[in-house]
This record gives sequence, structure tokens and C-alpha cells, in this order.
Amino acid sequence: MSNHKEAFEITYQENILKVMPVYIEKQVLYHIQFPDKTPPLVICSAINFDREKFWTFIPEGRQELAIETGWLIDNYLTTQTK
Repeated sequence: MSNHKEAFEITYQENILKVMPVYIEKQVLYHIQFPDKTPPLVICSAINFDREKFWTFIPEGRQELAIETGWLIDNYLTTQTK
């Protein structure tokens, strides 16, 4: 789990998205705000039965967007902590 607690920004399809980590017990969720009228997205990472990390979302129906923005968040957190 990341210890990053401050809001940060990522670039997705030439748009700047605001990302806010939200901590619930031992899980971190990411609330993503879009600059246009796209509804906010809440995503989190999980581990599947094959022990592979994946990104999922709340609410349903936006899996592709969750995957794409999730890996951008991963990249941001990895590069900011080095």
C-alpha cells in the first residue's frame, strides 16, 4: 500500500486529472476527478487468484478507464517515491 496521502495529478489523453487517495482501513482507493463532465471515478488495485495485480472500479461499467488510469497512478507513485 502506498503512503502517499496528498492529492496529485496525472495526465490522461492530454487531460490533467486530479487524484485523491482515500484510505479505508488497510485499503487505499483513488478518487479521480476529470476536467470535463466525465463523472468522477473511484478505483483500487487488487490481486487476482494468479497473484497478478489489477485495477478495478466503483461504480461498475468503466473497467477500461479504471485500468488505464490505474497504471498511470502506479507509474506516478513509483516515480515519486524513488
